[in-house]
Amino acid sequence: MGQLWEEIADISPYIIVPEFEFGIKIKGIDIVILADEKIKFAQLKTLKGTLTGSQTNRAKKELGIHDYPLFIAAFNLGGWTFNDSKIPRIAGKEFWEIIHLEYDLIENHVRNMLQKIDKAFAELAAK
Repeated sequence: MGQLWEEIADISPYIIVPEFEFGIKIKGIDIVILADEKIKFAQLKTLKGTLTGSQTNRAKKELGIHDYPLFIAAFNLGGWTFNDSKIPRIAGKEFWEIIHLEYDLIENHVRNMLQKIDKAFAELAAK
């Protein structure tokens, strides 16, 4: 679902998704954010616990080469599996507020979407 969060975030004028905007992939970078008068390079995940142990080390290496890295979870759920004293982490409402998108609106739409998917799956499974 990572691309979905990138597409939603891309609505913000404070976000650039290099792959969408320029057709290029920056290794380890999903989005670029203009915040606090700085250009921040970030990985955007669905939940705080998205990464496994081996992915964590790779993420640290990829983000660590940038001056203002961020590790972001779109939703403030679960426990962090990413931890680095030099790379800040943000989750949920804090992220969406930085890019000036209304978290409650996004959360409500995502919840509704997941409930519809769950209902459709239950109906298919019952057949």
